[in-house]
This record gives sequence, C-alpha cells and structure tokens, in this order.
Amino acid sequence: MTIIIAAGGTGGHLYPGVALAREFLRKDPSATIRFIGTTRGIEGKVLPHEGFALDYITALPVMGLSLRQRLAALVSLPRGLWQSLNLLRRHRADLVLAIGGYTSPPVVLAACLLRIPRVILEPNAYPGMANKILAPLAN
Repeated sequence: MTIIIAAGGTGGHLYPGVALAREFLRKDPSATIRFIGTTRGIEGKVLPHEGFALDYITALPVMGLSLRQRLAALVSLPRGLWQSLNLLRRHRADLVLAIGGYTSPPVVLAACLLRIPRVILEPNAYPGMANKILAPLAN
C-alpha cells in the first residue's frame, strides 16, 4: 500500500503526519509512505531526518496575506494540482492523507480526480480554512 501524506508548512501540520506515518509502518512494515510538501515549509529539514521521502509541489499560503499574495496563491493552484496529479500517478497512491494547510488543496483535488480515497485529519481544536473547504471531498 502506498500512502501519500500532504502535510507541511508548520510543525502543527507536519508532526501529526509523521506520527501517523510511523503508526502505518508499525501496523504494515511493507507500506510505502511519501510526503508531499513545499520548499517554503519545515518539511524539507525535518522529513529527511525522520527517514521519509518528500516530493515538492507549488503551493502558497492564503491566510493572513495581502490581496496580491492571495491572488498569487490562487494562481499557483493549477500548477500544484498538475504536479500532484503527476506525483499520485507516479507513486501509484492507494490513499491520500491530508493534514491541512496550503499543501493539502491541490493534493486532495488531484486524489478526487484520480478517485483515490482521501482522509483529512484536523489536529487543531478549530478547523483551518483548507480542511473546512476540503471536508466534503473526504471519504
């Protein structure tokens, strides 16, 4: 089984994904776990030390930014979607686990288009914008 985890940006999104990845591997040592993140977050520093593969997509944060930056984030969505489609196909994903944050939307949308099962985890007391929007797309 190949599980793709869309997580990153901050530790609040990344570390729950790492904990779940470890648990998946404990239950099924033959599973393949890969993360999808961006070059902007901490995932590039953390995941190699944790022993997990990481692929990068283009995705930008939307919240707390100027209108111009928000528009740039929306314009980057099709590119991130295309990259996500290619990665999910290449790695023959069986499941996509999204932890929220700006990495999740293109990956979850790609999983929908490819009919790959999707699970969304909200590790915070109050759901973030990405998870609120993506919740109807979860299996």
